Amino acid sequence: MQLIKFLMPVMMLAVMFISSQAFSQQTKFTPESMATHMTERLTKNLDLTSDQQTQMHDIILSYATTHDKSNFDRKELSGKIESVLTDDQKVKYAELKEKMKKDKQQK
Repeated sequence: MQLIKFLMPVMMLAVMFISSQAFSQQTKFTPESMATHMTERLTKNLDLTSDQQTQMHDIILSYATTHDKSNFDRKELSGKIESVLTDDQKVKYAELKEKMKKDKQQK
């Protein structure tokens, strides 16, 4: 009985550790997967044309390939993204960024 009382917390800690490791591995993006993910999200939210999708993917991939977490500047990338957008899409993009900012603050 005492062995079970000892092993249960140890097993729970092991499961929590393994789960956190699996989750952290899932959230790491390669430059290609980041470009694809962001392009899909922007396409959905901003109704990007086929040409814009290609340009957006290339911009994000190029940026993600040459920048890492230590020198990743969202404002710089955002400016490059906006250069591809129409005026209406820029308004939607600003709203999307504001919504993402609020969602992040709530976490």
